[in-house]
Amino acid sequence: MNRYYYKLVIENKQKTLKYIDKELTDKELNLSQKLDNIILIAEHLMGMQRIMVDSFLKLKKVNFQTLKKVGDTDQINELVINLVSNAKLFIDYLDRRWAPKYISDFNEEWKSECSAFYDESESYRLCYHLRNFVQHSGTFPIEQISETSGYGQNEVNTTFILNIDAFKEFKKEFSKLNISDLYWEDKSNLSFMKHANKYVTQLTALYQLALSKYIQANRDTLDEIQANMRDTVLRNPIAWSNTSPQEISNAAKQNNFIIHPVVTLPDLYRFYKKLEEEKIINVKRS
Repeated sequence: MNRYYYKLVIENKQKTLKYIDKELTDKELNLSQKLDNIILIAEHLMGMQRIMVDSFLKLKKVNFQTLKKVGDTDQINELVINLVSNAKLFIDYLDRRWAPKYISDFNEEWKSECSAFYDESESYRLCYHLRNFVQHSGTFPIEQISETSGYGQNEVNTTFILNIDAFKEFKKEFSKLNISDLYWEDKSNLSFMKHANKYVTQLTALYQLALSKYIQANRDTLDEIQANMRDTVLRNPIAWSNTSPQEISNAAKQNNFIIHPVVTLPDLYRFYKKLEEEKIINVKRS
């Protein structure tokens, strides 16, 4: 089927599609495909990181008193399990598949950074192995939920207390934590959220590091794509359709006018904006 290309034009605050009376050249199509591939690889990792962070935020925002009123206190364990599962899925994918493939020149240094977090942080090791304990033992990670009065009127402090004794009985996995019994005598170390806050912060730091190295590895290519697109129709938002300009009106009436976006320069700018929001340094382009 024929492809017809259209560019998006904004006139008088109205978006309209204008037909481009010539097909994109092979060079233009290759530029678009190359940019699309670079963005998709990064955005897949961004999506997985968002799932992990969303799991954490849902747990952090949960109101235990409300759950008590509706008789749904088991939701706390459900949210904790979701967090440690999604976090492990994320860091295992990043460390074992994404980093070796897409930042291979930086992979040895990357491994050192990951090892440093793991070796130096009890919170990292606890949360990482807690997922395996829960999955293979079928035991809930939270044994008790403690409520104490806060400073403000009607303020209640809620603590999710780890089921550490059950974890200790799961000896093979618990031994990987390499944490002494003395550590658990400090009751504050039994608070899951104390460890979750640190863990998510550490995983986010590794994510930002990996993504910044990915951009660094692809910077020359991105600069070249940007420079070349500026001199072509790809400087505009573009879409293609199998519907010709003469057929648009009838197709639209039948809800059968389908367009497919083409990756162009505005998509690159949107990608850079996302990276800035993610605090990935030195990616902005003029």
